[in-house]
Amino acid sequence: MQNKQDSRYKYTSCTAVVGSMTWAMRAQNALAEHAIPSTVVKTEEGRGLRGCVYGVAYACSYDANVRAILEAAKISVREWNRPT
Repeated sequence: MQNKQDSRYKYTSCTAVVGSMTWAMRAQNALAEHAIPSTVVKTEEGRGLRGCVYGVAYACSYDANVRAILEAAKISVREWNRPT
């Protein structure tokens, strides 16, 4: 028997690159307070950033809310990544 994934749970993932693991965790906590699921991710590279760069991945359908929440929480986002 094959295990098929339910397509209802698939979503396009956007990323807010914040820099350090600490800021990524703060961003994740801020989003969780507003019931927005997110995951801390290590990004491959940030524009002009060296070392380990982290961010939070979330469903693109929450994009406007995520931007407002992170701005209100005074979390500086270095880069917004949206799939093409």
